Amino acid sequence: MSLISNAPLYSFTESEQSPGWWYAGVFNPPQLVHIYPQGGLSIDIGADGDLDAVIPMSRGYRMGIDTRFAFQVFENINGQLTYSAELTTKAPFVACSRRSDTLFLERSQKELLITVNHDTAIETEIRYDIPWRYGDLTMTLVDPFKVVTTELVSNTQTRAAQNSGRPTAVDAHSMAVGDINSDGMDDLLVGDFQGVFALLQTASGPFQRISTPLMSGSPERQNEGSNWGTGGFNGWLEPTLQDATPAMLHDMGMGDLNGDGLDDLVVGWGHATVLSRVFFNDQQAGFT
Repeated sequence: MSLISNAPLYSFTESEQSPGWWYAGVFNPPQLVHIYPQGGLSIDIGADGDLDAVIPMSRGYRMGIDTRFAFQVFENINGQLTYSAELTTKAPFVACSRRSDTLFLERSQKELLITVNHDTAIETEIRYDIPWRYGDLTMTLVDPFKVVTTELVSNTQTRAAQNSGRPTAVDAHSMAVGDINSDGMDDLLVGDFQGVFALLQTASGPFQRISTPLMSGSPERQNEGSNWGTGGFNGWLEPTLQDATPAMLHDMGMGDLNGDGLDDLVVGWGHATVLSRVFFNDQQAGFT
């Protein structure tokens, strides 16, 4: 496989054959494991003024194999992206990334590369102790290049973390970066299927985890254990539509939409008849 920008930058060979697997009601015969880039981002590694590339790789999604793969790192050397084996070995080794963004870390005055992902294990998987069950929240400092997730978030406190015993585990299709509590620092909103939550940056310590009923829904709905059925942002029931069904949270984005200097939220759903919606910052670390 090659990652191409006018000419191949780097190539590797995949030889593992997957067993046959079911996905979305369709049986797929045994075949070569799929690998493709997903959720890549340009970011300045090492603060040298050049944009480099970090490219998570999706490997064997729902195919019944180990879906973990190191993020591939390419350094900008004299205007040419060059594969860095050294930085790739320091990158997150997880089951890819559904969403990626950057966040400015005040305590170090440097940028963080943030990623989240959802479960990539085969649909019939019943084990929780395999290291590729669920996705992961990753936080990578870019100068020096170092994974610092558990230094900033000791445990995501998600059902994924509880079931897997992996403190970084999430089951999230979406996330958004912005200043949620209006303190001038970047925060993170994580669209976990079992309850959306916010990670508020603090000036000198770990991120503070909070949630609200609008974000995460009711505890009763969360305990149902179904995908996008928790209420709140996951399992959103559009109030303006008759016979609405719970919608899957697909995407979130933050920015000042009404000119009041506060970061607001845009939310988009799928797998239902639904409308995208804007929620305004309530100045109390939440949205209305």
